[in-house]
Amino acid sequence: MADLTEAIQEAYASASTDEVILHTLELNHPSFAEPVRVVRDFGQLLEAATEYGGLDIYGHTLGLEDGTTANFVGMMFDFELPEQEQNKVPELSITLDNVTRDVTQYLDTAVLTDSPITVTYREYLLSSPNTIQYTLSGLSVRKVKCSNARVTMTALFTNLHNKAFPNKVYRPSEYPGLL
Repeated sequence: MADLTEAIQEAYASASTDEVILHTLELNHPSFAEPVRVVRDFGQLLEAATEYGGLDIYGHTLGLEDGTTANFVGMMFDFELPEQEQNKVPELSITLDNVTRDVTQYLDTAVLTDSPITVTYREYLLSSPNTIQYTLSGLSVRKVKCSNARVTMTALFTNLHNKAFPNKVYRPSEYPGLL
């Protein structure tokens, strides 16, 4: 999990209409031929994108952590943040609307195996499509429910109880005042 970049913090704080935040999801599983990558796009970003060189209504080509780019298909999705309850593992609810048959076939194959489907959420700025502004990773899908053109998933953080808090390690090499 990464910290928010200065650019995305500024976009959140200013609520400027000049900057568009792209929300993306990546679903991955060993049985998938390639990860399922979607960007929350209603097709309304077409007008805003002309100054950035145009926009394909079917999605965006965005940068990944390894420096490569990938196509993200435009699809409406939503997620609900986990409730804060004591003695309960936080679960995230994800809903994908207008899901294609290819995606449902991937999910049907994946639920028959023991390997979990992993979820990565990323945010980009439309003005900087090759720079990831925020990443939320380490999520595994626990339940999947498919109906007509909607998929609802419940995801949770894997191995959350064994993660160090705070996750920043203060080393004397970076913080000489610790010595």
